[in-house]
Amino acid sequence: MSSPVGEKSIDLSPSGLFPNKETAAQDEKCLIISKVYQQMLEKCDMTSVNQEILREDAAKRYSFLSEESKLALYQVDHGAFMLYQRGVKPETAKEYYSHRLTESDAQKWQIHIV
Repeated sequence: MSSPVGEKSIDLSPSGLFPNKETAAQDEKCLIISKVYQQMLEKCDMTSVNQEILREDAAKRYSFLSEESKLALYQVDHGAFMLYQRGVKPETAKEYYSHRLTESDAQKWQIHIV
């Protein structure tokens, strides 16, 4: 997905965010990171962001999601809320942070918007 931001166009697709990863379009983590950026773009002012900044941030997000250590539910609750404040849908925030939960916690974790 290419999106105009200010006078420039940025590529928020998995292959645009991870150009050196041949399997980005099939990689779950690349797909969810792409979705997060697409939803953030709808709410956040990203006029000062360029493709290189997005790629660097996407790489950090990918590393974060790939860490072996698992997070506690209160930690992912806070992180999901922070994403929600930036325009990310609750279901997307849950999918994003579920990569850092144990399978048991991921199955029981729910996000409620009041």
